[in-house]
Amino acid sequence: MCAVELSQSTEAVPDLTGAGGRFQCPACHGKFDHWTTALHPANARWYVPQDHKPTCPRCAAPLDWKRLPEPPQLPQDLQGIALGAAWALWITIPPALNQWIKTQLGWGFVILTPLAVIGLFFIAVRPALWTTAGQGTGHFVLARSTASSRRKPWMTLLSIVGFVTCYWATPQDHRLTVWAAGFGLAVLGCLLTVAWRIRTEQGLRRPVP
Repeated sequence: MCAVELSQSTEAVPDLTGAGGRFQCPACHGKFDHWTTALHPANARWYVPQDHKPTCPRCAAPLDWKRLPEPPQLPQDLQGIALGAAWALWITIPPALNQWIKTQLGWGFVILTPLAVIGLFFIAVRPALWTTAGQGTGHFVLARSTASSRRKPWMTLLSIVGFVTCYWATPQDHRLTVWAAGFGLAVLGCLLTVAWRIRTEQGLRRPVP
C-alpha cells in the first residue's frame, strides 16, 4: 500500500452548505463562490437551440449574470421592429440620395447613410454589456426561457415587408420622399426611446421611501 502523505486542498471546491460565498442563488437563496454549468433549456427537443448557462451548485437552477448598472432594454417585440426598420432602410437607400452625396461631398461619403441607419438602431436598442459571469459589479438572476429571451422574428419580418412594400409600390419619382419619411420616423423613435430610457434610469436611481 502507498504510505505517502497527501495534503488536502480546498481551493476551488464549491461550498455546498449555502452558508457562505460571494454570490447568492435567487431560487434557493444559498450562497456560493463557484457555480456549475449546464445546457439550457434542459431536455430540449432537437430543433430547440441550447446554450450553456451557469447553474446553482446547490439547486441546479439555471442562472444569468446581470451586471449593474445595465441600461434598460426595450421589449423584445420593439427590438424586433427596430431591427426590421433598420434593415429595410438599409436595403432601400435611394440611388438618388447616393448620387446627390457623390456630387456634393464625394463618393467616399456614401457610407454615411448606412452608418447613420446602424447608429439609429444601436441608439434605440442599446445592447446590454457583454460580460463574463461573475465579473464586474452585479448578481445572478434566474435564466429566462429561450423563447422569451429571443427576438420574435415575425416582428422583424413584418417591419421589413411593410416598409419595402410601401417603398416599391411608390412611383420612382417619390421614393426618396418615402424613404426620408421612414428615416424621419426612425429618428423620432430613437428620440422617444432615449427619453424613455432616461426617465426609467432616473426612476431606478430614486430612493425608495
